[in-house]
Amino acid sequence: MSNEVGPIYPGIIFDLDGTLIESTIDFKLMRYRVLQYLSEIDGKDILDGSDTIANNMKRMREALGRDHGSAYITTMERRVEDICNEVEMMEVHATKEIKGARDVLIYLRKKGHRVGILTRGSRAYAETALQAAGLDHLFDAMVCRDDHDPIEAKPHPEALRRVAMALGVPIERCLLVGDHLIDLECAKSAGSAFLAVLSGHHDREGWEAHGVENVIPSVAEMPEFIQRIDGPGRNEASYLS
Repeated sequence: MSNEVGPIYPGIIFDLDGTLIESTIDFKLMRYRVLQYLSEIDGKDILDGSDTIANNMKRMREALGRDHGSAYITTMERRVEDICNEVEMMEVHATKEIKGARDVLIYLRKKGHRVGILTRGSRAYAETALQAAGLDHLFDAMVCRDDHDPIEAKPHPEALRRVAMALGVPIERCLLVGDHLIDLECAKSAGSAFLAVLSGHHDREGWEAHGVENVIPSVAEMPEFIQRIDGPGRNEASYLS
């Protein structure tokens, strides 16, 4: 690929919590409150306490939709959204960047990459967290949990495709950077490349067990990764000129 013009991945899309920022969200509390609510509306025999909120919501839609209809599902989704929003915003103003994140974002933009965010956080949370961490105004696009129909939030592939479209970069020329298996799931289903970081949920052995070859300690090591895959002599800016 050395004869190609521009970087291999002109579009770089980041997960937020655990990837760019040290999350302040109490995810255990969030899941507990959501599952508690769902169990109260006939979800006791459906829910899996060890699984993600997204997967449990999928189970609830499939099971309850058959008996209750779309209005009931909409009400359920709105209540879950309220619970998630409340927990997200509890300590958001204390958010800090993962060390080196700001410098890496500036570096990527200078090299001609378009930079986006794909998060399961709400837009209010994401914007507040980025501002608190000093990372706002460093992105060309962002798609959040509540920007579209809840069923199309990450890890749904349409969420990632929306970020790629907003960046103006084909999905196959995008690299998703994340710390969680739902990021990997999203990248695979949407057709983008994936880079795992160790600053969040999984260690190197865990990623390798899922077949992930590209793993770095944190986003701080991204310049070295980008230089390695692009190789010498590539004209970073020409793809976007």
